[in-house]
Amino acid sequence: MGPTGPPPFLAIPRGPGQTSYVEALSQKSRPSPGLPWRWKLWGLLLLSILGISTAAPLIRLSHAPPLSLAFWRMAFSSLLMGVFWAARAGREPASFGPGSRGKKILLLALSGFFLGVHFALWVLSLSFTSVAVSVVLVNTQPVFAALLAWLFLGEAPAKRQAWGIAVALAGVTLLGLTQGSSPGGPKGSLLALGGALSGASYYVVGRSLRPRMGLWAYVTPVYAGAGLLLLLAALAFQAPLGPFPPREWLIFAALAAAPTLFGHTLLNWALRWLPAPVVNLVALGEPVGASFLAAVLPSIGEVPRASTFLFGGVILAGIFLALGRPPAVAGGEGRG
Repeated sequence: MGPTGPPPFLAIPRGPGQTSYVEALSQKSRPSPGLPWRWKLWGLLLLSILGISTAAPLIRLSHAPPLSLAFWRMAFSSLLMGVFWAARAGREPASFGPGSRGKKILLLALSGFFLGVHFALWVLSLSFTSVAVSVVLVNTQPVFAALLAWLFLGEAPAKRQAWGIAVALAGVTLLGLTQGSSPGGPKGSLLALGGALSGASYYVVGRSLRPRMGLWAYVTPVYAGAGLLLLLAALAFQAPLGPFPPREWLIFAALAAAPTLFGHTLLNWALRWLPAPVVNLVALGEPVGASFLAAVLPSIGEVPRASTFLFGGVILAGIFLALGRPPAVAGGEGRG
């Protein structure tokens, strides 16, 4: 028997101008206040896939220690988001909504903690296992997100979304199985799975806060919190924080601009209308985009196998299945 409802401090309020993801995805006429046009939602989700797809190739190009790279990525990201937040001051909601302000601040810190743990575990996993195995395991996030969103937010995936998750995960698994096995034993696999669980937790907590907070007011402290955690991890493991050659600093800045600003931040934007499992599902397009970029960049030159195109198509089919137009619902139902 499923949960009767989310804990009060995680419940998502439905206020004026907020709408459910069912309404957001099926919107054809002029949207209600605060609701994006359907083409805008689809277009920005596609852009987010392109953004996050640049992460693995950029990391591959870097020679910096994993924790050093992860810290500087979030440090640059926090500064960049802070600029946008300052520019948008007074033009977007920063309120935490109804309920205890202290609990909402705690959730904000928790989101940053989970994001920092996600980056730390995933980047470390790449030192103990192959890229293919790591990417496959870390992309099991939708499974964890579906379970956590159901338990804590009361958002059970619709039948179509469940089938889309299953199809996309099948494509990810088959893609990984054709790319080779893990050379480092179970350690790298466990780290990648930990990255998946923490990444899913980050999106679920974000889903509980985004309907009541402006985008920049949310992502700036979350990225800063993740950066602080990664700084502590780098110091604990004695990872150098510098000096680095100019090439590395350019990679750090690129990681803040491409996969963070146009990747994670756009996915956080979508959390206002889409459940965490669906947002996680969109991120499954990353292996497809990353494989393409790794092939066209001369400094990497990893030509994808035929199986990459085949199972990459399966992944994209699952994403489109889950994001396809759902059945209409009566106005006022669903969560914002």
